[in-house]
Amino acid sequence: MKNQVGPPVTGNDFFGRKKELLQAWDLLDNGNHLLLPAPRRVGKTSFVLQLRKDAQKHDWKAIYFNVEDGSDETGFMRMFVDALKKEENWFKKNAKNTFDSIGKIMSSLEAEVEVQGVKTTLKWSNAAKSDLKRELEKLLEDTGKCLIIIDELPVLLSRLANIPEGKGRVGDFLHWLRSFRQNPDSEIRWIFCGSISMDTFAERLGITKTINDLYSFSLGAFGEEEARQFLQQLATDQKVAMSAEVQEALIKAVGWPLPYYLQLLFAQLRFIHNQPNGLVLTPEHVTTAFERASDSSNLNTWIERLEEQLAPTDAKWAKNLLDTLCVKEKGFRRDQLEQVLVRNNVTPEEAKDKTAFLLKTLTHDGYLIEHTGEYGFRSPLLRNYWYKQRLQ
Repeated sequence: MKNQVGPPVTGNDFFGRKKELLQAWDLLDNGNHLLLPAPRRVGKTSFVLQLRKDAQKHDWKAIYFNVEDGSDETGFMRMFVDALKKEENWFKKNAKNTFDSIGKIMSSLEAEVEVQGVKTTLKWSNAAKSDLKRELEKLLEDTGKCLIIIDELPVLLSRLANIPEGKGRVGDFLHWLRSFRQNPDSEIRWIFCGSISMDTFAERLGITKTINDLYSFSLGAFGEEEARQFLQQLATDQKVAMSAEVQEALIKAVGWPLPYYLQLLFAQLRFIHNQPNGLVLTPEHVTTAFERASDSSNLNTWIERLEEQLAPTDAKWAKNLLDTLCVKEKGFRRDQLEQVLVRNNVTPEEAKDKTAFLLKTLTHDGYLIEHTGEYGFRSPLLRNYWYKQRLQ
């Protein structure tokens, strides 16, 4: 097993999750569509790629595509159709005609026209949506049991929401996707995941009814025993002598044993272990690895994502809350955090609403955890990184 820090893993590099995989297949077999609203860096993409790999032995077909680089509805469709074309052997011989029809509809949407002297592109019209739905259903009707796994859709939708009339277009597009899932005779199952929580995104725009038919599937950190087994497997395969005492110290230092955090500290310990004289690892080395990992650029995405996911003012206030929280291990009560926004010239009533929204978002996305009425950083590693980057 390679120690890949960050990228999705497949094959022998994918570890554990046996219970969650069984639960997912049980839900899919019983007709559910899945939404994975797990916090960032839990390993959602690796998990769904494993589902895709396992599909054949469950007598399912499966496609996966990532729409992170898309910006609108037609961009989504291009990626969807490209993914389907890679599996042309699934479809009837006359599928080429259907692909051609879809291509013509897409070309008409992207055609540039001139209206009163102004050049523009045609919109995602109701007629086009209906035509595309008809052609896609024609294409998919003979696939049998099939998973359609869509990654990073909320990233695409966030971009769409920020253009003129974007919020309405997001709602219309999600309604259009929902219409595919309303056919009781269909054996297609849809799975959505991404680094931005789709349910939080939909709630912010007031369009949760567009995804209320999706089963919210929980994917969390490793349990302690699974974390130990993971570290032992890494240590064995990477030829790093790591005692049980060092493993326990690493898990304790991480606090929230996501595979990503475990791999990040393991990488630092491996550097220490592989020094010319071949050091024997101790719990003190875990402390050194923790500090080095806290300085790592691997964690920069936690700052960048706030600016991508939230409106500029909300991102600023979210950073203010996290700046306050990173200096105290146990955290603060909600009413104390409301005062952070009040001190930034937010009215008390708006501060109450905004604090509630931001705490929910930051908790859902893995920044914070609530315990006995107090909010604090979920990961000691992330708290230390935040302090070093923002306040030190």
